[in-house]
Amino acid sequence: MKKKFLFFRWAFTLLLALSTVVTWAQSSADPDHACLNSLQDYWVVNTAGSTYNWVLSGGGIITTGQGTDKIKVSWTSTGDYQLTVVETFTSTTGCSGDPRILNITVDALPAPSIAGNTAACLNSTGNIYSTQIGMTNYAWTVTGGTITAGGTITDPTATITWTSVGAKSVTVNYANAAGCTAAGPTAYDVTVNDLLLPTISGNTSACLNSTGNVYTTQSGMTNYIWSVTGGTITTGGTSTDATATITWTSAGAKSVSVNYSAGLSCTAASPTIYPVTVNDLPVPVITGNAAACLNITGNIYTTQAGMTNYVWSVNGGTIVSGGTSTDATATITWTSAGAKSVSVNYTNGSGCSAAIPTVYGVTVNDLPVPIITGNAAACLNSTGNVYNVQLGMTNYGWSVSGGTITAGGTSSDASVTITWTSVGAKSVSVNYSNVSGCTAVSPTLYNVTVNPLPATSPIWHN
Repeated sequence: MKKKFLFFRWAFTLLLALSTVVTWAQSSADPDHACLNSLQDYWVVNTAGSTYNWVLSGGGIITTGQGTDKIKVSWTSTGDYQLTVVETFTSTTGCSGDPRILNITVDALPAPSIAGNTAACLNSTGNIYSTQIGMTNYAWTVTGGTITAGGTITDPTATITWTSVGAKSVTVNYANAAGCTAAGPTAYDVTVNDLLLPTISGNTSACLNSTGNVYTTQSGMTNYIWSVTGGTITTGGTSTDATATITWTSAGAKSVSVNYSAGLSCTAASPTIYPVTVNDLPVPVITGNAAACLNITGNIYTTQAGMTNYVWSVNGGTIVSGGTSTDATATITWTSAGAKSVSVNYTNGSGCSAAIPTVYGVTVNDLPVPIITGNAAACLNSTGNVYNVQLGMTNYGWSVSGGTITAGGTSSDASVTITWTSVGAKSVSVNYSNVSGCTAVSPTLYNVTVNPLPATSPIWHN
């Protein structure tokens, strides 16, 4: 009876032990799959006093736990493999159970790839970088930029604004359909180029309506954009020109600006603005006699002092002093009568000259020719000899040789009354200023023959 009891007890123990290898466990969510290069835990329900023999058909190595209920496997190659375990009841019967087999597929690690610009411009937006779709747990990182759209764990794309120049990168990793993740993220190198800084050279000061003002920026660029305030581009200034020639059409604080692209199309955030002061043209002013007398010297004409490059010109006269490129005055003798002129131009302190000289009109009046009427012959000591000249003049100047003025003959008199006091060839002369203020170069001389009185014969008587 005792032997029968021991047999049943042994059989029950063996059945219980064999049942313990039915339940498998692994540290991953899917015990039938593993990822290449992963270190995975596998175990069975432990029976006290038992030992466990684990056998791996390939694809990896058992690193720890052989003989125990729990092992670690390092998977070193992809493919389909089997993990087998056999439990031996060492503490009781020494019997071994049936082998338990787990079929395991070792999946390759993903190799994320990134597509997008390998070169970008500083502060450029909308730079989209893409990796494989349909994955999970995307992990995006950026050096030298900011993700502005996408880039979450569910996004296969990331939109980046690059915020610093140089060698930068965007990286990504993810879990594929088998739940495997690459050993390290994929790094995608991007060269971020600094924005261009156009420079402009040319006159910072110009004259109103001046032409030929050439402004220059860097050559060899593309998509030049020129702009002008206060002027007109007359040559160049197109999308292919590194120069622009400008005529400045309004005075004051004006400017020329430019922007362009280089090989990477890194255009400055805003154009370079080059300030230009456009100076008004001078207006020379001439002062001096607006009316003058023919052949009279000392007519001085004056313009603004302190200028340079004076250019004097005269119509109907001769400059007798001054009138050079350094003179603000010109002294003129008018040599022909009528409507004449003097003109001047100069360069002011801003380097500007008037578009045309200032012309100053002068009326050049003929000199008068006094005409004397009166007796051309007179008797000695005769009185009441009246001589007349043109009326309505001024500054009459009378003079007599061989006689005495007895009436008139003042500066306001157009006549003179003379008593001839000596015989022979005598004269009366006069000059005056006419209504133009002109005086004859020399007085008019009127010759008079003064005859002696006849001798008186004595009166004889007897």
